[in-house]
Amino acid sequence: YLLSLKSCQKNLNDLQSQELSMEHESTLKMVRTVYMEVKNNIPFDTHEEMVKLQKMNGISLGAHHYSAFSATAITASISKNMHRRLVNYITKYKQPLAIILDSATDSSNRNFLFLYLRMLENNIPKSHFFRSLHLKHETPEELLNVINTAISEDGLTDTFFPNLYAFASDGHPSYMGSNKGLAKLLNDSTSNNL
Repeated sequence: YLLSLKSCQKNLNDLQSQELSMEHESTLKMVRTVYMEVKNNIPFDTHEEMVKLQKMNGISLGAHHYSAFSATAITASISKNMHRRLVNYITKYKQPLAIILDSATDSSNRNFLFLYLRMLENNIPKSHFFRSLHLKHETPEELLNVINTAISEDGLTDTFFPNLYAFASDGHPSYMGSNKGLAKLLNDSTSNNL
């Protein structure tokens, strides 16, 4: 995955050195701007001001994508691309996986499961955000069901469980119950001893 990101950066650099149309060059600059905003936790309500500042500094960013809505759409596009690269990495290299789970409730009282994967990259353990999944109920069966659905949607059914070796969570009984908890259900889903 890390190599994939480095390759992506190299491709961006190669693209930059090629002659791009003014519209494509402006779009590339806007994507970089939004990526920097996300990486630095800069809220999108300041996006328009960031674009204005860059224009004042002589950087041409075209005539589109100034709004927070546009920044959100660009972020979604970047996110989908990065997620696809992570899925491709998992499929190609079949590294041992650890699943790390946590859940949270938003202000509307909806439950979400945050799924992270930990794997080796160049013999270094790395953790990656994999998915945020809506939960109707926080039961072990529901947790396994949403995980299985996400894995299936990404085409990882044949890769995920054979390479799953570890599980971690915050210790909630639905996750850690040794008889009926998610840990038990995950352990039953793989031939590896979690």
